[in-house]
Amino acid sequence: MQLPKIGSITLITLCLPACLFTPGNEAEVCGADANIGLAGYLPNASQTVTFLASTSPTGPFTVVGSAVSSSSVYRITGQDYYGFNTSLDVTDWIELSGQLSVYIKATTGSFNLLTFEAQNSAGQTGIVCVADRITNLGETASQAALACDRGDPVIRIDAPIVSTCSCTPTIVTGDLVVSGPRSAADARCATSVSGSLRVLDSAPSEVDLSALVSVDGDLEIHYEPPSGGGNRDVDLIGLIAIGGDVAMSAYRGLGSKTVDTHTDNVTSVGGNLYFRLYDNNLDAFPAVTSVTGDILIEGWSGATGNLDVSGGQLLPALDIVTGNLTLQGFFSTNSMFDSVTEVTGDVTINAVRFYPTQSFTLLETVGGDLTFQDLKGLGPNWATIQTVGGELRSIGNSMSSLSLLPVNDADVGGIWLEDNVNLATLDGDVQADTGGITISGSPSLSQCDVDTWLADQTTGGWTGTDSVSGTIACP
Repeated sequence: MQLPKIGSITLITLCLPACLFTPGNEAEVCGADANIGLAGYLPNASQTVTFLASTSPTGPFTVVGSAVSSSSVYRITGQDYYGFNTSLDVTDWIELSGQLSVYIKATTGSFNLLTFEAQNSAGQTGIVCVADRITNLGETASQAALACDRGDPVIRIDAPIVSTCSCTPTIVTGDLVVSGPRSAADARCATSVSGSLRVLDSAPSEVDLSALVSVDGDLEIHYEPPSGGGNRDVDLIGLIAIGGDVAMSAYRGLGSKTVDTHTDNVTSVGGNLYFRLYDNNLDAFPAVTSVTGDILIEGWSGATGNLDVSGGQLLPALDIVTGNLTLQGFFSTNSMFDSVTEVTGDVTINAVRFYPTQSFTLLETVGGDLTFQDLKGLGPNWATIQTVGGELRSIGNSMSSLSLLPVNDADVGGIWLEDNVNLATLDGDVQADTGGITISGSPSLSQCDVDTWLADQTTGGWTGTDSVSGTIACP
């Protein structure tokens, strides 16, 4: 870095006590990973200048570097000056008004260095401003510097949220954590991660991970809005394979209800999938056709969540789940898992309202238990389901007849009816096989009707045992 000059004269003449000419206030650098060049003059040889940085113009400030003035003297009008130049690697930035910023000041300990605008109201840099006043007003360099000084030792350096600095494609050994602007900039050119990738809710509003092709471990992404704005945008368009679990959370801010996860090219997920949502719909994993782990989609406060959700763009091509599938904690619940035909484990539907459109429109087989619990709305019949290997369970639902459950015509291993206080009629075409039939907490249900229904189940081929309590005694 060259020191500032006017023509052939280095611009330090009588700049008392010291000047920081570069960078100017509101200077722009390529990103949070930029090396910020600093240059200026001190009144003594081999004198130390200390640089401090903060995410606020009022501090607190932290020491981020230092420089020592040269032993080479510039003597002008009887005054000696000594130049310094260095570069800083700043790690802490703040996101404000669509950009990143950091605040820097320079001090010798005895005094703060004068600073200048990157461009003043006349469009001049500090160097040009001083040169203009010396040339056209006849001022000394000291007078010109004091006139051009911005009157504040703290300067602000700006950068784009997504760095444009050059970087080298990188293979990350171990975990990669994006927790702020600097770590986001450092992660831009990662092509693979041997551990897990985590984008935390302290990450900037835009994170460019488009160079990433594979994550061998887990993937955790927080889309919650930073600083109250719209949802975080994390570009994963190059990602193809995830070896471990996936966890994504989104809490709607000021932006769109739909969050694009940019996972269009992911074809393989090796573990479980977890989605936690607050008034957001995810556009995620359109090319994934099978999942070998468990899937859990829930409202922000678990099963007590009460906002709407639509799943038409979440795993829209998913066919087979080799694990358990749980959906819980929403109000109007639309188009969830409409392409799934088989779940080898359990399916649990808890505290949702199937309205206005149907979900699970192609589901044929559940290998484990199928549970409907505390439904806020039963919704239309799941007409395609044929087999439930475990129990068909209804817990805490408000239906008056069994046929009002979304599944009312299927072969099931067993039947579990618990705390359905309005249940008065056992109808429909659900047929148990060898599992148990349990009925409890149904005070509107007549024991006589239960006995008749159990006899019908036996006629249909049921060979299991029953446990019945909490019904109305036969007259």
